[in-house]
Amino acid sequence: MDDMRKFLNKYYPKEKLKAPFLILATLLIFITGIITKLSEKFLDLIIAGFPTVWKNLLSFLVKPIKINILILLLVLIGLYPLYHFIVRFYLRIFKKDIIFEDNFTKPNKYWGLNYWQGKANSIRFEQNELVFEPQNGDWQGANGNDGAFIDLTYGIYEGAKYQISCQAKSLANSTIGFQLWVHDTIGNDPNKFLFDPLTFETPPTSFKTYKVVFQATDSNSIRIHLHGREGIGKIMITNVVVEKVKR
Repeated sequence: MDDMRKFLNKYYPKEKLKAPFLILATLLIFITGIITKLSEKFLDLIIAGFPTVWKNLLSFLVKPIKINILILLLVLIGLYPLYHFIVRFYLRIFKKDIIFEDNFTKPNKYWGLNYWQGKANSIRFEQNELVFEPQNGDWQGANGNDGAFIDLTYGIYEGAKYQISCQAKSLANSTIGFQLWVHDTIGNDPNKFLFDPLTFETPPTSFKTYKVVFQATDSNSIRIHLHGREGIGKIMITNVVVEKVKR
């Protein structure tokens, strides 16, 4: 099951790539239909002006082809990994590119909340922000820590460097701690864990930017934690960005 999940994440990533591919595939089918009809009419005009032998030859060449919908779908599914490969190759050409950006305008785009089993709703989406607002004891089962995470595979390849950043602020007199915590999806090497700040801090009352630079491993993935430590008050987080940095 894990091997199948890894295969799907590698060749059929769920972030950001699915919609463009489906749109392009739909446009391709639509445009192909239009071109086919125009070509048929154009060839009919050509055939009318040719001798019989040419007419018979062209008639043979433009015989209608029946399309099996199932085969068409299988072809499109097969083209998806190729499309993914081309996009990854394209991203390698640029020295810097936005790989992922989320301002939480659409709630829970693949984010996992309360990953250490804190009380539901202590971490939630609210007015285009991710909010930490644990009440006393909400995160006790997680040793006082909890947060939200997302796994990215789109545009991530071994050896490349990526800057991961976010912005966070707190209400006045809050004591909730915050860290941006980044590693790959394997996560078996604590020496490759990155934190900003190195220890928990309560963000100021105006947005502060937190960022780390991560070099991708052979997992071709990044896991981003918006990580918190229980306290009082409220923290708001937004503008999570992953960008490929200059070589």
